[in-house]
Amino acid sequence: MPAEGRDSAQDKTLQGGRHIENLKGKTVILVDDGVATGATMKAAIKALKEAAIEKLIVAVPAAPPETANELALMVDEFVCLFTPADFMAVGNYYRDFARVTDEEVAEILDESRAPH
Repeated sequence: MPAEGRDSAQDKTLQGGRHIENLKGKTVILVDDGVATGATMKAAIKALKEAAIEKLIVAVPAAPPETANELALMVDEFVCLFTPADFMAVGNYYRDFARVTDEEVAEILDESRAPH
């Protein structure tokens, strides 16, 4: 599912020629490094609900209280470690918030799919 701000070339890089598995009837855990406005997370939630999944769990380390409350109402379970009233930016809750490239993400996804 395309994320806001990404183009189809980026999606192809991340998918690496693989098709997205049929998620119908499955439990999905959707994880992000944090949410600010929640716009991208809400789009992902909508797409997953359209895939007729059984249960949706969202997990993030930090989010503003309002955004956390909105997201919690949209999913079966919502896990968020910090909901500070003075939330400014996701990066404030990390020692190192260096950008991860699409290629690094694709490599991690490939490794996770390899037989162990």
